[in-house]
Amino acid sequence: MACALVVLALGFLTTSRIDLTAVAVFSGLLIWAENAAVLLPTSLTLSPSFMVVVASLAAFNGHGSVLGAGLVGACGGLALDKLRRQRFWNVGFNCAQYVVSGAAAGFVEMALRSLGWPTPTALIAAGVAFAAVNIVLVLPAVALETGSGAGAVWAEMYPVLPNYLAFGLLGALIGLLYTRFGALSVVVLAMPLVIARSFFAAFLRLRQAYRRLEVVYGFTRNLGGSLDVDAVVGTTLSEVQRLLEASRVDLAVAAAEGTLTCWSLVDGAPVHSNVASHRRPLLDSVLRSGEPLVVRDGAGEPALLEAAAAAGFRNVMAVPVGGEGRVVGTLLVADREDGTPFEAEDLQLLGTLANHVGVAFHNGQLVEQLRQESTHDALTGLANRSSFLASVDAAVQASEADRITAVMLMDIDRFTEVNDTLGHQSGDLLLREIGIRLAQQVDDDAVIARLGGDEFAVLVPNLVAEADVELAVTRVLMALDRPFPIGDLNLEAAGSIGVAVCPDHGTDAVTLLQRADVAMYSTKGRGAGWALYHPDQDVHTTRRLMLAADLRHATDNGEMAVYYQPKAALGDGRIVGVEALLRWCKPDIGFVPPDEFIPLAEHTGLIRSLTRWTLAAAIHQCGTWARQGLDLTMAVNLSARALGDELPEQVAELLRGAVVPPSSLVLEITEIRLMADPVRSIGILERLSAMGVTVSINDFGTGYSSLSYLKRLPVNEVKVDKSFVLQMMANRQDAAIVRSTVDLARNLGLRVVAEGVEDRETWEELASLGCDQAQGYFLTKPINAQAFERWLSGYAVDTLLRVS
Repeated sequence: MACALVVLALGFLTTSRIDLTAVAVFSGLLIWAENAAVLLPTSLTLSPSFMVVVASLAAFNGHGSVLGAGLVGACGGLALDKLRRQRFWNVGFNCAQYVVSGAAAGFVEMALRSLGWPTPTALIAAGVAFAAVNIVLVLPAVALETGSGAGAVWAEMYPVLPNYLAFGLLGALIGLLYTRFGALSVVVLAMPLVIARSFFAAFLRLRQAYRRLEVVYGFTRNLGGSLDVDAVVGTTLSEVQRLLEASRVDLAVAAAEGTLTCWSLVDGAPVHSNVASHRRPLLDSVLRSGEPLVVRDGAGEPALLEAAAAAGFRNVMAVPVGGEGRVVGTLLVADREDGTPFEAEDLQLLGTLANHVGVAFHNGQLVEQLRQESTHDALTGLANRSSFLASVDAAVQASEADRITAVMLMDIDRFTEVNDTLGHQSGDLLLREIGIRLAQQVDDDAVIARLGGDEFAVLVPNLVAEADVELAVTRVLMALDRPFPIGDLNLEAAGSIGVAVCPDHGTDAVTLLQRADVAMYSTKGRGAGWALYHPDQDVHTTRRLMLAADLRHATDNGEMAVYYQPKAALGDGRIVGVEALLRWCKPDIGFVPPDEFIPLAEHTGLIRSLTRWTLAAAIHQCGTWARQGLDLTMAVNLSARALGDELPEQVAELLRGAVVPPSSLVLEITEIRLMADPVRSIGILERLSAMGVTVSINDFGTGYSSLSYLKRLPVNEVKVDKSFVLQMMANRQDAAIVRSTVDLARNLGLRVVAEGVEDRETWEELASLGCDQAQGYFLTKPINAQAFERWLSGYAVDTLLRVS
């Protein structure tokens, strides 16, 4: 800036005459050039190249001089930078740049003309000189401002070098026309330029609109891969900062009791930030009104101007972030990195991005809610059964050889008396208070769960000796020592605890929990506070040993059968498929429950042979029905232990043998089973899906990591667990879980099947939620193939709502 002022002063002292008419004419051309340059598709401003026009005027004006060129160049530069509202130091640099570049052009032209060079040659040389000096000055300045290396800046400048030269030559041509024919010739030349500018501007606006569409599409695609809140926040902050080149980006979301949760971008990563008092008015203004906010270079409401100034912002844009038909947050950007203010197009783009953020944020919150509900007990907030089992398995796998993992099962004594006497509400309050007390008594690495009813479980890993087990149990019992204030009463509570330890009593969660249950019932019988598992307590051991021996020959002896339960489309009631269910009928004791023999088959390694037998029977039956004209899908449950590498080939062979298309087969796998070996399981499921077989997640909502793996699985269908469906009409929490699961699955393009539908009201409610299919006793209980054919022949959609 100092250089520019010195040159200006010298210019006034030494320039004998400047054609003011010419300066006015070319100032108009210069402003036109500035507007056109801003629209050009480059991050570097090209407008300084047009200063050669004014510099040439001064040089060709008979009494002009090199300093005269500098005078006009500096004045024009100041005027244009004022229009562009550049920062102070940028204005100073550009003025000096215009002075030096214009002076160089004038000097070269005069020097060559004094040597007798032809006028056109001198003019071309003047244009080249202007372009060269301009580039030499801009290169280090841009590198200094952006912090980029000279090589990176040169790579960005290199494509626009022809523009610098072309504009320099244009200035030289205009100077020549002026000296030969006067100002009128320049006006005539300007007319086609103005027309060309109009067409060019329209073309650039069209291309700019297309680029904005590309920006929005890319932003939406990046957000689409985010299914949790943290990922949505991180993507939003980084993408908005990149697209709008903002120095500050904040995302604030309204929380309970008027508080704000705010995230900012620090070193490229999202972090929670405190909402400072000077930024609060900016955020609250948008939250209250639901309207965008703009503060631009001192223009705006006084209170907002004061808040922006206090925050150190000159230019601010903030737009509402919507969710479920209301404003839930604010997306704020401040101060573009190059110092220029935000324009109307930027505000429109930010608003569009905020709309997509609102949708993604809502989906992310839905995922967080579903994850919480699927792994935690709704009443106490503790881990639920499936989450606890997964935690036990993980602790067992991570346990060192010389360490003990203890699993405790506690039942509250005489809890039914509380419910019967004081009501279920008081019982629920007591359970919540017990959960809080337990959490206060155990170490941080322990896991507490409510398994249902009045049963609590505690996992304590990394114990050294059996004495540590006794100490841990004592601490848990201490949680019940003091009375619990429930309303106006102080209730006493006592508990019976059974304990099983790994590795002495089992090496998997199901076995440890079952044996802790045996020990707990032994405790109740003796009136003791707690007991450690001993095989003598397990009255079911003999039965399990007998079943394990007979299970090996059950298929050969004809004791196994496949029963079928129909699935109906909720939209029109059509029967679209069946689920094949394995049943074991022992001649001496009758039907053995699947919940008893399936875990036994998994434990003994017989599950693979049982799975292959079930698949063969079900696929054969599907082919038989297809030849009879029944177009039904056949669903078969798979254990994760049955997901061997040979399974896809076995399925393909069975399908070919029965002449059944792969699309007719649905393989259901319980989500928690996948966690045993998720990487290998996913690979096998991908091979099955590639064959055209439908993959379904069974008992959805009860697993430990279902949501984190769902997007990685080749899944076509989810089945809502019957534990939620059975009580959804009476239990608000179960209804919310079913509704959220249906919404999530449909948003992911998955078919939704509800099992456990037993009445008309549940059927109609599921249909209204958009669930696709249903199965349960409302249609019929599982029956054998012959009974199913008879049932189907008498089935009619118009009689669907009459319970059979």
